[in-house]
Amino acid sequence: MDVNYSLIAELPDLKFDPEATFELPEHFLGSLEGKVFPVEMDFIRLLWFQKFNRKLAAFFSGRLPNNEPLPGLNATAFYTDNEGFHQAPAYLKKMVRWKERQKEYPNETLISQKLQEFHYGQMRCSKNRFLKCWGELELNRLNFLAAGRCEINSLDKEEQLIKGNGYSELLHDFSVREKIIRTEFSVAPQLEIIIEKINYQERELAMDQVRWDMIDEINRFEYFTVDVLLGYFQKLLLLERWATLLQRKKPVNPVELANKMIKEVHN
Repeated sequence: MDVNYSLIAELPDLKFDPEATFELPEHFLGSLEGKVFPVEMDFIRLLWFQKFNRKLAAFFSGRLPNNEPLPGLNATAFYTDNEGFHQAPAYLKKMVRWKERQKEYPNETLISQKLQEFHYGQMRCSKNRFLKCWGELELNRLNFLAAGRCEINSLDKEEQLIKGNGYSELLHDFSVREKIIRTEFSVAPQLEIIIEKINYQERELAMDQVRWDMIDEINRFEYFTVDVLLGYFQKLLLLERWATLLQRKKPVNPVELANKMIKEVHN
């Protein structure tokens, strides 16, 4: 408790500003080594690993051979008969076992869905309150957006929704316009307004502002617990996302920027 108190008391204020100066998530992660319990480091790494899901999906699909698809884990660890397999996080072990059971080679879209299903599933089953809440909210958000795209483009929801909770089942059975979809996910009305925005950058900024606010809501009554560190770290990840998307030192190509944002939404 004393360690967390000291760490949290010294955290600088963060604001959701794409041009803000902030500490890189990797640096913050490194600064916590030896200052929090190992299980708490595992909680924080589980959040961090989200940023590698697209890379992992490409790796599992065979499109992107890589010796280290996840920091600290050699590619040989992603096989059940390898000694390094036990080092992988629980959700990746499930992913590996699932892939090895497939009779046909799954496509990258299905791989990405299963990866997110297992990843958010581990968060939602975590012993940590913040991870449980964040995993549930992010799963609901991604599925709400996916269901909306399906209804607009006449796509099969079964192939687009990430399974894992009751809300995903509701989205499968009801239109995103139905009252039950709004009442079971409090930010659904906000998301409805946001997805109507034509400008991709404005849309994604508004979307991440909602995510930022969700972090504040989760930790509204938390003061000196590991949940505050987790919320702070997730905010750093959001700021890093925008630093990567905008890359102010390089000329910005609007089409490339829009494509990056679309990929972020789908992954």
